[in-house]
This record gives sequence, C-alpha cells and structure tokens, in this order.
Amino acid sequence: MKKILLILMLLISNHMLWCQDIDALEFPKYIKSEVSQTVYAYIHSKNTEITKKLDSLKASERKSLTDNIIGTWEYLESECNDCIAVKKDKSKKQYIQITPHKILFYEGKISKKNLIKTEEFEFTNQLDMFSDLKNLVYANKSLWSFNVDKTGKYLRIYWTGKEDKTSRNRVASGFVFNYYQKIK
Repeated sequence: MKKILLILMLLISNHMLWCQDIDALEFPKYIKSEVSQTVYAYIHSKNTEITKKLDSLKASERKSLTDNIIGTWEYLESECNDCIAVKKDKSKKQYIQITPHKILFYEGKISKKNLIKTEEFEFTNQLDMFSDLKNLVYANKSLWSFNVDKTGKYLRIYWTGKEDKTSRNRVASGFVFNYYQKIK
C-alpha cells in the first residue's frame, strides 16, 4: 500500500510540474533603485564612501542570490520572444547542481558519467549602468543572470553578455530564458 501511495504522489507531482505555466511565474523585473543609483555613483566618482556602500550592497545581493540558488534543479523549458523556436530533445533530462563553489551541468541522470560541463561559481566585478551585481561569469567570460521566482521553486537563467578586462557588453535582444525547477 505504501508503494502505491508513493507512486501516486510521484505521478501527481510530475503532472503538477508539467502543468506549471512558466509565464505565470514571478521573477524580479527590475534592478533595485538603490543598486542602480550606487553603481551610477561608483562609475562616476569611485569615492571611498560610495565604494563602501557598493561593497556592502554586493555582499548582501550576492549572499541572497547564493542562498536561493544552491541546490539541484531540473530543466523545464526555454523561451525566447525574439528567436526562432528550437525544439530540445526532452527525452534526455537536464539538471544543474549549484554549490557555493561550482555549477555542474548534467544530461541524463546526475552522475559523473553524465556530467557535461562544470563552471566556477564566480560573480563578475565588471559593472555598467545596468548591473544588478549578481551576474555570474563563466570560464569563457560570458555573463549569466540567475534569478529565482518568488516561491523559490523555479530558476531562470539567461546569457546577458560578455566581459573583457576593463568592461562588459550586453545582449540587446534575443534573450533565451532557460527555466528549471528545484528538486533538492
């Protein structure tokens, strides 16, 4: 009887997962005004007081993000309003495992054999007027935005640009949003 109940619960939870409307999820839409004002002031003055405030904001924003994204996430779907739709092979499940030091990408089961990519968990220090202080930078210098919805159950990841030694560039359109659901 316990096995039947467990199987039934798994089927119901999987059905709920696929019934979730991605468009109904609520992710942060804007950079906090305090952050944007501080980044603006820092870019234009770099005085000690502004630098201290920026460092404080960086620490709190990054800690909040880190606390919310650590875990194991299962890929749900991608969305791009400006792109030609590309169908992904849904027969192979995709997962991301996020630790305080690494981001591990898997295709299929979560195992060493199915590990397809590893990135260091590293925030960028390149700022511009649109910085939210929480972009992660991969080894190839691409910048990625990670956001968790208000429930903490869904993760949205998208490429925002690329950094070089002294600056960063931004993607103007064609954002491909990848959505994941937290499983652990």
